[in-house]
Amino acid sequence: MLLSALLATTPPATQAASQDPGAGSSLIFYVAIIGIVVYFILMTRSQKKNVKKRDEMLNTIKDGTVVTTKGGIVGKVVNIKEDDLTIESGIDGTKIMVKRWAIMDIQNENEINEIKEVKK
Repeated sequence: MLLSALLATTPPATQAASQDPGAGSSLIFYVAIIGIVVYFILMTRSQKKNVKKRDEMLNTIKDGTVVTTKGGIVGKVVNIKEDDLTIESGIDGTKIMVKRWAIMDIQNENEINEIKEVKK
């Protein structure tokens, strides 16, 4: 009895389909567009955060800072001229001039002490 009352109040499937045949596909389209927009917003935010963090790291370089270049060379900064850094590397103190953008990482004091202990 309850089932027959529900069936009587709901329109047949053919009537619902003939009223708005594209309603489901347009909803999917709009949800997909919103998803893509949110994805790009999140990606650009994280990229801007990484760029800001890298710029702050590069601006903290001063004479005596131990750095690692993108080529894997580890050395101590001995001279800074605008965008050019001179680093001293190796046992014989070879001096190499590199660009600031070529610096990949700055070694902190704990890492330097660990390296010295391993060499002993």
